[in-house]
Amino acid sequence: MPYPPPEIKISCLIDEKYAELAVRALHEAFIENQETIVID
Repeated sequence: MPYPPPEIKISCLIDEKYAELAVRALHEAFIENQETIVID
């Protein structure tokens, strides 16, 4: 049985004026584009 992938932690510094754009980009990349993992 395969194990789930490990948790990934990412840190970066972003200028305040780009904060909302950065959060939206990260959300799209890591939340909306996740493939469903099915474990039997």
